[in-house]
Amino acid sequence: MKYLVCLKRANNTALIQELRPLAIIPSGGGAVIPIPGSFTCSYPSEELYVMSERGNMFRALPGGFSFEIEASPANVTLSRGGSAMITLKLRAILLETPENGVILIVADPSACRMTNITTVTRIANITYSNATLIAGRTTSVVTVCTSQGKGGKECSWGTITYIADPTTVIAANVSVSYTTETMTRVNDFIAQPEPITFTFTTRTTATITRTMILSARSLDYWDPSVSCYVWFRVINATGGSRLAEAGVKVLAGPATIMTQQPP
Repeated sequence: MKYLVCLKRANNTALIQELRPLAIIPSGGGAVIPIPGSFTCSYPSEELYVMSERGNMFRALPGGFSFEIEASPANVTLSRGGSAMITLKLRAILLETPENGVILIVADPSACRMTNITTVTRIANITYSNATLIAGRTTSVVTVCTSQGKGGKECSWGTITYIADPTTVIAANVSVSYTTETMTRVNDFIAQPEPITFTFTTRTTATITRTMILSARSLDYWDPSVSCYVWFRVINATGGSRLAEAGVKVLAGPATIMTQQPP
C-alpha cells in the first residue's frame, strides 16, 4: 500500500498523500495504517481509500475495530487450594465502538477437570432355606400385694397371670452375595473468576493492563498429573461475539500446600 486518497466529491477533487514507510500486508494478514494529521479528510462524509503501487484502490468502511489480548505468564502451577495471578494486556483500536461499547474479558476454565474413580462393595442379596418356625405358649403367675391396711402393716395378696406366645424363626443355609460398583466423579478444579468489564467510546486507541486471579478448589482428591488450558476471551457484552482470545497453560501442582505459621 503506497498512498492515502481522500475523494472530495463536493468539489470534485482528490487529496493524495504518499505513505512513508510503505504499508506491507502479508498474505492472509493485515496492517495498521496511521493517518497523518496533515491529511485532512472529513471521513466518513468524504471517501477514504488506500492505493497500492499498481493503482488498486481499497475503500475504508466505518465501524471497524480491532482487539488483541496477551496473557502472561504463559504457564502457571496451581496446588490444591492455591492461586496464581494472571496479567492481561488488552490492545484496542476502534473507529466505531461495537454495539453499546461494553467489552468483557471472560476466563473459561471449563477444560480444567479432575477425575476420581473409586469402588464400593455392598450386599447385593441374602438367601436362605430350611426356615423353622418355633412357637409356644408360656404362662406365668405372679403374686403381688394388691392393697395395704392401716399403717401399712397388713397386705391383701392377689395373683396376676401373664400369658406370652413367643415365636422364633431359625434360618438355615444362609448365603450372602456381594457386588462391586465403580463410582466416577468429574469436577472442575479451578473456580470461575469474575469477568472484567470495559466501556469504550468511538475513535479510541488504548492499551489496558489488568490482573485476574486463578484459584484452585480444595477437592477431597487431587491429581498432580493434570494439565489444561484456561482461555481468556474478549467478548462483546451485547452480541456475545468473540473479539480476541489468549490461553494460559495450567499445571496441577502438589496436593499439599506449605504455609508459614505466624510467630
